[in-house]
Amino acid sequence: MSKPTLARELHLATLDDLLAEAKRIAAQPDATSRGAWTPAQNIWHVGRFIKAGVEGYPAKVPLILKIIGPLMKKRFTTKGFSPGIKLPSQAADHMVAPADTTIEQAMDMFETAMQGAKDKGFLPRNPMMGKMTQQQWVDLHCRHAEMHFGLIELKD
Repeated sequence: MSKPTLARELHLATLDDLLAEAKRIAAQPDATSRGAWTPAQNIWHVGRFIKAGVEGYPAKVPLILKIIGPLMKKRFTTKGFSPGIKLPSQAADHMVAPADTTIEQAMDMFETAMQGAKDKGFLPRNPMMGKMTQQQWVDLHCRHAEMHFGLIELKD
């Protein structure tokens, strides 16, 4: 199976940009995804990733990722992510929404996660990348969302 290509190139800079783009996608019931996940699953996953940055990650990070993670931090916070990466099963159990997730369920996850980020801020450490500033967390989540939301084709 070939890796999906982006339908749209996005440039998100703030948590408010992320929320606005998620709402834009949710408002289009005919949106489709070029990846393996539905638009709702993509929104839910991005929200779950944000929530993990606030509350902690539910899965352990393998030692090799802890070693190379700090070296990858700049790439992930500035250049972003490539589509088509399969999550390890332990992480997928917590970070992938069921296929029947509705857009309402996805937006509930997303908006709850965003509120937590705004109210509490992000953790001082990422389990893979080590110490992170609040701005590095925002940049990480923006790059992550650019990839996931960029896979979603909109009609407008």
